[in-house]
Amino acid sequence: MAQTHISSTVDFEKNGRQTGFLRVPHSIHESAYYSIPIPVVCLKNGRGPTILLSAGNHGEISPLH
Repeated sequence: MAQTHISSTVDFEKNGRQTGFLRVPHSIHESAYYSIPIPVVCLKNGRGPTILLSAGNHGEISPLH
């Protein structure tokens, strides 16, 4: 498995339903946050195929001038 700086609060090997976050390192001078939390849900019931569902929403709204 490749090394990554992304950490997870979910155990992807564990059976059942889990919710948590992927924590992506992020460091800029304008923000005090050291990581961006990305919400994830993991549903697992033994061996079988894997599917990734991804969606996004940009929450920053710029005022009209």
